[in-house]
Amino acid sequence: MIAISQVNSPGFLERFFELSDGVISTVNIHFIDGYLDESKLEIRLRCQESTGKEVGLLIEFSGVAEYCFRSKTADDAFIVSPYGLKILFDNGVTFFDFDSITERPSIGQMRESSNFYVGSRIVRWMVE
Repeated sequence: MIAISQVNSPGFLERFFELSDGVISTVNIHFIDGYLDESKLEIRLRCQESTGKEVGLLIEFSGVAEYCFRSKTADDAFIVSPYGLKILFDNGVTFFDFDSITERPSIGQMRESSNFYVGSRIVRWMVE
């Protein structure tokens, strides 16, 4: 798996077209009460690479500090915002905002308006 950092996050977003209109089909949460550093969250989705090829992507969040899932409908899948995935960094936490309503959200805007975001200490990904 490849770790996401401030240095390589622009390349990740470019390779996968910011996951714009990607389809999230699975979210697994492994939460251990009192042990946030050992908590994990996994997201599986289908998206398009810059080559035009559709791929499966696994994104793993370790040391989950914060997350929000507010469902708008009872659908079986979640479509990533047309604005695409936004990656934000704050105090050692990497946030993935899958439901951004703006091109450049702040942490406060994300917390207030996003229906789907995850913040964790470590984020890794791989093509499946």
